[in-house]
Order: sequence, then structure tokens, then C-alpha cells
Amino acid sequence: MLRASTLAAAIVAALVLASAAGASVRVRVEGPTSTLFGAVEPRLGKSGASLTALDALALTRLPFHAQPTGEGMYVDRIAQFPSAGTAGWALKVNGVMQTAPDRVKLRTGDRVLWYWAQFGIVAGGPPTLALRRDGACYRVVSQDDYGASTVPRGAVLHVAGRRFATRNGRACLPAHKGLVRATSPHAIRSNALR
Repeated sequence: MLRASTLAAAIVAALVLASAAGASVRVRVEGPTSTLFGAVEPRLGKSGASLTALDALALTRLPFHAQPTGEGMYVDRIAQFPSAGTAGWALKVNGVMQTAPDRVKLRTGDRVLWYWAQFGIVAGGPPTLALRRDGACYRVVSQDDYGASTVPRGAVLHVAGRRFATRNGRACLPAHKGLVRATSPHAIRSNALR
């Protein structure tokens, strides 16, 4: 016999999947120590009807649990990582922190980032890193909860087991194979690029 919470989660997931025939968005899920889905931010969904941030999470096919609150749904677990104390799941769309993922309507081209965060280390939530490529060079920026970008201190690029320090958030790499990622102290790791 299914427990009520399991049945409720299954119904929510089915409803989310049924309504997810909408926008084509880029999605990534960053766990506490590794990327759980979409390091290179694959496109999910289809152009057309509406899609919410909760729909985008369901499209990853990662197991998750959401519970209703007065402000909308709250995601309290993704994969094997439940929220606890001051640590839990946060959401950004196009670099801006969001709440109530079932109410955040997405448009084609939006970037959705679900990430595990330890709150209280820095004011607000931890910054997230975004990596962009310009020829053989890469630029990393740090985004606060409002999407404001700054140059991260101590940012390092990682590729094929090698580390490259950035200068003013920028580094030009020698020819390489594999994905490039950026890290910086107390920040959520970046997306991956070739």
C-alpha cells in the first residue's frame, strides 16, 4: 500500500510532467559536491505552451519531493539530498533567485538552475558562477541572488584534471579536450563548456 506522501508526490510529478509540453529551457541541477543533471545545460521541453520551474525540474527525471506552502510549492528534496537546518535547495532563473517554483513561468531560452546551498555562510544565499567562452578564453562571473554580476575572487578553471587561475575572472587555455568548469570559494560551481 502506498503511503499518502508517496502517492501525493507521484500525483504532483504526473501533473508536472503532463503540463511540461511548453517552453524549451536550459536546466542544470547542482548537488552539494557534484552536478546531478545538466553540466552543459541541455535544452528540455518544447516551444509553445507554458512551463514552470517545477516542470523543468520534473523534466530532468531526478526524483524530488515538493510540499505545498502558503507561498506555493517548496522543493525539500532532490535525489538523495533532503533540506535540513540551514541547508537546502534554491532556484535561480536567468541568474535571479526565485521562490514558489510552481508559479515561476518560463519562456523559451530561460536558464534554470536548481542548487544545493548552505545558507548563512555569506549574506543572503551563496553566489552562483556562470562561465562563458570567447574563442580560446573563458570568462567567469559571480551572480548574487538578484542576478547582479561581479568578478569572483579566487576563481579557478578546471579541465582534464588541470587547474588554471583566472585574472579578473578571465583565463585563456591551451588546446584541451574535455569540459571546462569554474569554481570559487563559497560559490556554486559553474556550468560546463567545451
